[in-house]
Amino acid sequence: MERKDKITIAISIVGALVAIGFGVVNSYYLFVRGPDTQLNFAPNVFFVGSDLIGIGCTFSNRGSQQDTISFMTLEIEGENKTLRPIWVATTTHQWVLERNRREKVIREPTFTDFTAISIPAKGSETRIIWFTSDSGYHFQAHDYRLIIKGFGADRQDLRTQAILSFSISLDDKKTLEKDPDLEFSIRGKPWMMN
Repeated sequence: MERKDKITIAISIVGALVAIGFGVVNSYYLFVRGPDTQLNFAPNVFFVGSDLIGIGCTFSNRGSQQDTISFMTLEIEGENKTLRPIWVATTTHQWVLERNRREKVIREPTFTDFTAISIPAKGSETRIIWFTSDSGYHFQAHDYRLIIKGFGADRQDLRTQAILSFSISLDDKKTLEKDPDLEFSIRGKPWMMN
């Protein structure tokens, strides 16, 4: 066998091994890889009064197995406060514009107690999660940095977490205190997904 033939055979073998390697890695990502859930937020943070906060959360699972978020927490960085989830909005507001550009709500959101959220393999799930504090915490006028965590079976099974920042101005604070039943929104910063 000539040297040129040996080089050709060696290159063919290396090419075949690389193709097999890519096939194995691709099969792993398509069929074997466990759940890999990322958390992103909607552009606005919602308040009802100064003690109830709603955050639009999108859970994106890039893994090839279903994931489940059984419990969530919201930690306020620098204040040693943790809020717990109480409701999940399973639908959102829908409205139409009437004459004079006035909004008319045609469907209100549906709220349920916080229950486990299932995220399909290579899929996503979006919900507005409402949090409150058992110690009567009220949001004040200043900058906030929130760490939102999603857990699996227990508190040691951290499945996903992300950070959301926003500011409450003095005018926003007055609005929150003026009517505690009014739903009010504040744009997060940066407003784009993490």
